[in-house]
Amino acid sequence: MTIITVRLFEYEKLKAGLNLGDNIAVFSCDNCARRCDGLGGQQGLDNLSGKLAADGFSVICRRLFPALCSRRHLQAGLDEDGCRNLLPQVDVILPLSCRMGIDRVRELLPGFNVLTITKTLGKGKISPQTSPRLTRPFADIDIAIDDPEGIPIREAARRLGLFVGSY
Repeated sequence: MTIITVRLFEYEKLKAGLNLGDNIAVFSCDNCARRCDGLGGQQGLDNLSGKLAADGFSVICRRLFPALCSRRHLQAGLDEDGCRNLLPQVDVILPLSCRMGIDRVRELLPGFNVLTITKTLGKGKISPQTSPRLTRPFADIDIAIDDPEGIPIREAARRLGLFVGSY
């Protein structure tokens, strides 16, 4: 069982919500978010950081965490390669993770501007043969699961007006 998370909006809308003078940190989860069609993981981190840099934004910290929802992993990752030393310069943190990962970043880094750029839909399953499937939506997600195997993440996102994959 994995947590199914998608993007709230397209890259252009994200970009419009940032200021060119902002120093940005991009944090990416290498667990559930990576399995959600590359939302997180190294691919998600590289895609978002690369696009932002190409558009003139200053990405001063980019970090891949084994699981962003884990206090231990988040603390250890912040201490690697001096990332924690860069935090005083950071204006905005963009976490590519589920709701729990975003909450964990806010908990361990109070006072930082941590943007919510993803939406966690619920629990699901992933297999090598099929795309991620939403099987148990959270109570606040208004979507019917009409198949005992769940519905593909792309279909769930489409029904909710959301987006799949990396930025």
